[in-house]
Amino acid sequence: GFSMSRTGSAAGSGAASPVQHLVGLNDNGERLAYFGISNPSDQPVGYRLRFFDKDGKQIGQATDARLLSRFGQRQYQVNEIRNDFDVTDVDDYRIEIETVSGGGLVPYASNLRLASDDPSFVGGGSVQASKVYLIGALSSPGPNNTLWQSDVVLSNTSNEVVLTDMRFTPVGLNSVTTPVVKLTLPAGTTERLANVIADKWGIKDSAGVLVLDSDALKGVFPVVQGESYDNSKPAKRFGQTLPAFTDENAAVPGKSHYLVGLRQDAKSRTTYWLYNPGTTTGEYDIIYRALDGSILGRIDSVRLGAGKARQVSPSQHPLPSAGAAGGFTVQFVVKSGKVLSAAQVVNNATNDPAYVQGELR
Repeated sequence: GFSMSRTGSAAGSGAASPVQHLVGLNDNGERLAYFGISNPSDQPVGYRLRFFDKDGKQIGQATDARLLSRFGQRQYQVNEIRNDFDVTDVDDYRIEIETVSGGGLVPYASNLRLASDDPSFVGGGSVQASKVYLIGALSSPGPNNTLWQSDVVLSNTSNEVVLTDMRFTPVGLNSVTTPVVKLTLPAGTTERLANVIADKWGIKDSAGVLVLDSDALKGVFPVVQGESYDNSKPAKRFGQTLPAFTDENAAVPGKSHYLVGLRQDAKSRTTYWLYNPGTTTGEYDIIYRALDGSILGRIDSVRLGAGKARQVSPSQHPLPSAGAAGGFTVQFVVKSGKVLSAAQVVNNATNDPAYVQGELR
């Protein structure tokens, strides 16, 4: 879901930049991407599209300004992208969506893995945050002989070199954050770091949080997103996209973080992560609610050190043995410090996960 305030600040409506980006899209033998644009406002919006490969070279055909009607939507399928824009046979391409009149567009895309028919949602990326967090990144074996790993995609949309420091914090109260890996992103380029936790730090059985802290002279920071997938059968991968969190997404004392739409029953299981991005110890009450708002269970006075992450597995939920009929919500009430949260709901029959991004309220 996208709040109106977020879409308004992302494009038009007095925003510093009327440009948004969809990154990490593909047209190759493994994956195909399609994208769409939605106008949630009551006024028509004009927009222009440009396409760039991972080296920053403009590809395909840029469009003249197009008009999207009030409350209108437009979705571009694979054949249209190939035929109308001449974008084909390319890895990790980027779409630039420029608002030329009006404002508040919501762009989105999906990468479809051909062998498994598994789609992964891609939202519009932000260039405004110098520090971002990918919660639930992993390099770990899983149930039914699965082998999970995470990629990171960084796209430097600016015309200047950007420097990024990347580190990984495994879950656990006594976990040790890895040494920093320094990345240099040339202007306009997109870089994919495949199996990043194992490749950069040699860690092969852990989950946690990737922190990417960038330095950009003109304040245009990389668009960052993650991808987690089962690689036990490379010819038939499936997984999910990990959107990036910023410090603005964190809940502080007097606020809460919510995970909505979780499931724990015969068909599904839920794992969630909480992370303290602050500089002081956090303390939280974790409340499990049924769909009618009633309390199913709770874990009070949970403490988490600064920069630490915790994982709560399916067997650790304070829920009835049969689970929660119809689903449940987890509320993190912040008593001190800060918190970010994310979860994955896994289909028990297929092991296919769906990522749930925690929301500040």
